[in-house]
Amino acid sequence: MVPMIKAVSFDLWFTLIWENQEDEREYTKMRIEAIHNSLRELGFNISPDDIYSAYAETKDFRLFTKVDELMRIIILSLGLNPDEEIVRKVAEAYDTSTDSFKPRVNEEALDVIPELRKAGVKVAITTSTSFSGRAVRNLLKNAGIYDVDCVISSSDIGCVKPQKKVFASLVEELKVNGENIVHVGDSYIHDVVGAINSGLKAVYYPKLAELRGSKIARCKIAPVIWNLKDLLHLIE
Repeated sequence: MVPMIKAVSFDLWFTLIWENQEDEREYTKMRIEAIHNSLRELGFNISPDDIYSAYAETKDFRLFTKVDELMRIIILSLGLNPDEEIVRKVAEAYDTSTDSFKPRVNEEALDVIPELRKAGVKVAITTSTSFSGRAVRNLLKNAGIYDVDCVISSSDIGCVKPQKKVFASLVEELKVNGENIVHVGDSYIHDVVGAINSGLKAVYYPKLAELRGSKIARCKIAPVIWNLKDLLHLIE
């Protein structure tokens, strides 16, 4: 690949880490309990079932809504006054609720990321997720992935891949030209097309896509790899 690659951006879910339905239920329970406990500490007796119902209604926009705004919507929907202090405390509880959650890790990532760092290549995460960037870093640490230069989370910036703003935020954060960044992910449209449309390089990694229930696309515009270790050869 030319020009020289100075940074590699990875998609998060089903590229570096993954989850199943049981895992999603586990961290959802953590979130609901955190909201419930924080509201109770503030003097509000709201049932966990009511909180879950309100949380479930945010599914369609959770990926591109900041934590504090998400909590403001949930608090208001529960019939409470979403003043700034209540929102702040509930948002903090929600955001830190999953700090002990351990996702399933793609073992290939544990070998590849240290090799990239040894080669002087910056490493980033660019993800459409309901987890804030801070929470993503904890997920990675729990999975054994520590050395990441930056995390771009859709819920922090208010939009999702393949929108250009996501990748523009990555370029700005890394301070590396887009043509010197390669983005790796399991979604052909979100990761590959999104990155190339935003002026970056891309690599399609569909190995875990079927775990998500996604079909493997015919990729004609970027290299395809079935092991993250093959990335090292592509960027030499």
